[in-house]
Amino acid sequence: MGEESPEPASTPTGAVFLSYASQDAGAARKICDALRAAGIEVWFDQSELRGGDAWDLKIRQQIHDCRLFIPVISATSERRDEGYFRREWSLAVDRTRDMAHTRAFLVPVVIDDTPERGASVPEKFHELQWTRLPAGQTPAEFVWRVQRLLSPEPSTSKRSAASASPDSPAIGRHSRASWRSNVALLAIGGLLVLVALAYFVGDRFRASKPAAAETSSHAGAVAAPVPPAAANFAPPPYSLAVLPLINLSGDPQQEYFSDGMTEELINALSQISALKVTARTSAFAFKGKNVDVGTIARVLNVASVLEGSIRRSGNVVRVTVQLINGRDGFHVWSQDYDRGLKNVLAMQSEIATTVAQQLKATLLADEPGKIEAGGTQNTEAYDAFLLGRELIPRDGELPKSIAMLEKAVRLDPRFARAWAQLSIAYSENAATSAIPAAWFARARTAAETALKLNPQLVLAHTAMVWVASGELDWGRAIQEMQAAESLDATSPETLHARGNLDFRLGRWSDAIAATRASINRDPLRLGNYGTLSAALSASGQHKEAVQTLRQAQELEPLVDEHALITRELLLDHRPEEALVEAKLAISGFDQDEVLAMTYFALDRREDSDRLLAAIESKYGSTSSHMSDIAEIHAFRGETDVAFQWLDRALEAHDPVLSVIKGNIGTYSNINTDPRYRAILRRLKLPE
Repeated sequence: MGEESPEPASTPTGAVFLSYASQDAGAARKICDALRAAGIEVWFDQSELRGGDAWDLKIRQQIHDCRLFIPVISATSERRDEGYFRREWSLAVDRTRDMAHTRAFLVPVVIDDTPERGASVPEKFHELQWTRLPAGQTPAEFVWRVQRLLSPEPSTSKRSAASASPDSPAIGRHSRASWRSNVALLAIGGLLVLVALAYFVGDRFRASKPAAAETSSHAGAVAAPVPPAAANFAPPPYSLAVLPLINLSGDPQQEYFSDGMTEELINALSQISALKVTARTSAFAFKGKNVDVGTIARVLNVASVLEGSIRRSGNVVRVTVQLINGRDGFHVWSQDYDRGLKNVLAMQSEIATTVAQQLKATLLADEPGKIEAGGTQNTEAYDAFLLGRELIPRDGELPKSIAMLEKAVRLDPRFARAWAQLSIAYSENAATSAIPAAWFARARTAAETALKLNPQLVLAHTAMVWVASGELDWGRAIQEMQAAESLDATSPETLHARGNLDFRLGRWSDAIAATRASINRDPLRLGNYGTLSAALSASGQHKEAVQTLRQAQELEPLVDEHALITRELLLDHRPEEALVEAKLAISGFDQDEVLAMTYFALDRREDSDRLLAAIESKYGSTSSHMSDIAEIHAFRGETDVAFQWLDRALEAHDPVLSVIKGNIGTYSNINTDPRYRAILRRLKLPE
């Protein structure tokens, strides 16, 4: 209920409205005090004289303006058939009808053993997961859930930084449906849609809700998926997920810093060989989602979850973290860290080693030093690095990302990780540049610098893998891949790079195995599904490839996989179904390309000719589309013309040619021609 204090000049953003029966005031006060101690605004009315038009109007206004509504459910509320708290509950439910279904608003709390089944509460409450706070005792876990729900929502762009991985180059954009976007795109972003989780994990979720237990919850306006019984949950020992740190700075522009620090903490923990740490992409998929820790642990198959908050004031950083047991939701350990910005690498090392100790994981002698390797003590350089890395996967932000990373290495020329990240940004820019060779040359120089500064930096080796692949230097790519594997063979990034390299070299079964292993470590990273579907297709498993692409669409409905699915249906000799998919494609170029092939397969030659002529006229002088045009002609059986376009693509250094072996299906009409093998030799690829 609203607090009887003077009205603020403006409605506070993020205020929590606490609604309870008067007999439960003592328990409600404990909840209120715990939330206020964390700096959360709580409207809590303890006035004895309730009623009257003015009071009623005030309560209605507060329910309309609050950010979260917490109804306190108890045996008392069950006994009372009437009470003003029931009017408050009704008003809160009415407000949800005007909200987006993803908006978190209702957070039901039970303060005794009142059973959820049959409880006398609005039906809307039964759609949500309840949190039990016996007698109002409020653990830190619940406070963190409320803080997370009150934190600013992340950007939801098609390739959101919340779930894209900037540690791999996105060579080409996912809206482009050719193999360039399916396999060369290594860091596709996407936000986790809760209803898709059940599809992804199959039977791991049950339709019915479990009995209420003393666990914290991200309960909100949408019901979270329900995990299986604890007996069926057996995560690997010492497995851990790090959730995005909540930005408490009060400035949404500092989101890059909290996200960057989270990723740095993930990287630090990943240096500890005894720990199995979930990759950034999968952990960040839960950012802004109302999912309880138990469900997150089960979806990511981890034994523990680390979460917390970060507040930055100038060059002073305060990080609060807590470790939660993923099996039972109980708090294991928490601590506050206050450091100057120049000492954050040491702080990350301290947090990482303490987490390992709390998990009773054995720490090797050299691992604390490895955590800080490749870092910087230059405050401004570190800040530029975090911002530059965060911008890499965002559409239209690559030039700014490059500028910030260049600033970082200019301020600290010995900042190895910034050099490696700059190499990745250069490699991505090469994919769409009119002068890809020049950008790959820059990327090589940056990667070489990072390797010279720190030969033990896995990121530097994987950055060089992408550079060497783009430059068709397969010997160097294999060498760097082996170096990365010698340092960390099971990291999601290493496995992802290995799967993609094997695909380019035509090692289909190896590519499938490595990518599936990467999916096991990073289950919500869409780029893995692109590589897997491409390798399945190249090995002739077109139905399985379609299933994989459908899976990616379920994980991220915004992803435009229709053109890729069209190709698989064509290769599986299902042109009528292919036409349906082609017409659903969003990207104009991708749709024209697959329609040209689909019309040809349907004997609609004039329609195919018309689209192909339009493509050649509009895109024929663009280096990164020349191999696409060659592919259409190859599919149509026009061998000589296809090789003419392939020759042009070679002269223009079309980066898509590095995945030409993956087009084994669409090139099937020409790949027995001696000229095709000659092209493979020019690309230095195995025949």
